[in-house]
Amino acid sequence: MVMVDDVTRTGERSIPAAALCAARPHSGLMHFDGTCRCFFGGPAPEFAPPTISVDDLPPVRAFHPPVELPEDSSIWS
Repeated sequence: MVMVDDVTRTGERSIPAAALCAARPHSGLMHFDGTCRCFFGGPAPEFAPPTISVDDLPPVRAFHPPVELPEDSSIWS
């Protein structure tokens, strides 16, 4: 028996929702074309797009003052 939902019955096409990869649940990989079909040779998952931008990150501050080295010093000698 084939189950037909209301969207298919009316002839409209639905956009598949993104889903986490069931084969790699903790990797952050997602399937943007619907459910995971990795176990059956389906399309490969992709990394999810970032949710924050670089502008949202706090500024990085140095925890120590800059180090001044003598003129003739070299770390290689």
